Amino acid sequence: MDNLIHITENYCVLHELIGLFDNHEFEEYLSSEDIVTDEKLERVEDFQGELIESDILISLLCCVDGKEGGDVTANFSEEEDFNDFIDLLNSMGLNCFVDLNPVMTEAENMRALLDEEEKKKLDDRLDDSDIRARIFMSKKDDYSISYFSRMLFLQGKTVNYHRIYGEFLGFPEENIDCFVFHERRDFTRKLLKLMDKDRPETVSDWELADRHQEDLTDREYENLRTFIYSLYPDKEESLDKALQIASERRKKLEDNGVDTDHYVDLFLDW
Repeated sequence: MDNLIHITENYCVLHELIGLFDNHEFEEYLSSEDIVTDEKLERVEDFQGELIESDILISLLCCVDGKEGGDVTANFSEEEDFNDFIDLLNSMGLNCFVDLNPVMTEAENMRALLDEEEKKKLDDRLDDSDIRARIFMSKKDDYSISYFSRMLFLQGKTVNYHRIYGEFLGFPEENIDCFVFHERRDFTRKLLKLMDKDRPETVSDWELADRHQEDLTDREYENLRTFIYSLYPDKEESLDKALQIASERRKKLEDNGVDTDHYVDLFLDW
């Protein structure tokens, strides 16, 4: 037992040190209150421009307990705007762990999809940005900077990244398994299928929505396309689970005064 404790202690120390070998610059901002109001949620939506709209929706869901955890990336035009956004999240109970040196923000990632005029506008805005940030947010108290340093260190190096990331985001275990399985090498996936023939294929939320569109109400279809971000085992029960989660998330937003139709229109256009 003493040897096991010693190994465990060394393993924890290793996790703390792993972040030193990457270029991430983490800061921790912990919450001291949890008061969600319609006005505060409207202020989150006012940050469109610094955040893309899909990231604003993720932030709103975390604020109203629609997601256990979420992460967004942003280019803030001024440091004051960044501080205001973090203070706003903290005031609604979210602990924030911020990487101030992210590989790429969502706005930068979207650049390839833009025409030349849109690219110039985006580049001008990015050039004027004081803060680039990837913000991990959760109301749970289970996290520290070392957790996210370790997670990002593993990104692209091992499929265990998807397990750590999925647990933070609050995905069910079988959904995390789908991500892990999906990211394995082709040879490994084929070998695992031979060893476990009953293992289901995976299906995305959008695939579920499009596959069952004729059997779904308009609202159910909208919910699947807008409020779920996951892979599921390709089996009958997955549709019911996804519909339940999506419905609950939309209701929580609407109960707090958020205009969900706006985000539905956004996602249906994609």
